Amino acid sequence: MVPAVLIRKSTKEIIKQGNYPREDMAPFLVGEIDPDYEWLIKHTPYAEPPYDSRIYIMDENTPEGQELLECPEHPSYPGIKAYTLIFTPIRRTNEDIIRSIENAEKEANNLVFSEAVHKDEFAFMLNSVHKDAKSLELTASEQDQIDKLAIVTVALAKNKDTKENKIAQVLAGQVPNIDEGWEKSL
Repeated sequence: MVPAVLIRKSTKEIIKQGNYPREDMAPFLVGEIDPDYEWLIKHTPYAEPPYDSRIYIMDENTPEGQELLECPEHPSYPGIKAYTLIFTPIRRTNEDIIRSIENAEKEANNLVFSEAVHKDEFAFMLNSVHKDAKSLELTASEQDQIDKLAIVTVALAKNKDTKENKIAQVLAGQVPNIDEGWEKSL
């Protein structure tokens, strides 16, 4: 059985989508089916292209109206018309793409330094910065915490710049690579 659609020729509408009802895959003969109805076998001449679903929605283009009556013969099933499916990528809205970029930045930042995972360490870092700001003597561990905080801050700043560059590309009508360029470790 293969996917097919049943159309009503007089109204140019699709009545049913399902499997072609004949196991021998032969066309229906006169008298076997109401002449106002016709089965079309689904045909996809080109595979769905790879695409980034955060940037595009894949639209499935199918015949409609008068096109249903003018479908070509299916290449694999002589005597039966093809219901041809063609895929077309449609760009998402800028807002949707920007939201995906912001989510990618959050994921990258969580790989650099997740406050949820490093909650205690973050508190010690802030305490060390506070001691340093008051010109109090720091232990070697406290100095290491300040140095690590500086490295984390640089990575997060780079991710913010990457996000803003990608958003600028979107607003300029370009297609950014959402996964590229993020700082994901120290």
